[in-house]
Amino acid sequence: MSYIYRIENKKGESCYNVQWTDAIAKMLKDDCWNQCHLNRPFTEYDKGIFRKIKKQEVCGFINIRQLLRWFNSKDIRQMRKLDFNIVKVKVQTITAIGKHQVLAIR
Repeated sequence: MSYIYRIENKKGESCYNVQWTDAIAKMLKDDCWNQCHLNRPFTEYDKGIFRKIKKQEVCGFINIRQLLRWFNSKDIRQMRKLDFNIVKVKVQTITAIGKHQVLAIR
């Protein structure tokens, strides 16, 4: 078993879940959020992954340092207002490690 770090709600849903994206995008009005293709790349553009996420996978971070390069303290405070928190998640396997994120199977 391995562990990854994620920002998710109590249901285990990611802040990038379709139903939450608009609410979080409104909360996070910094340039980094609006230019996610530069600082928060899709998995198919992340060095080390270069593919779309599979249905059984989740995105996360290999360590807290990687998470904090993606989300700054302001982002995290704003997401806490929407009941999203940093969690350490036990996963069966890490399927890909990118420069900015990892993919894993719970």
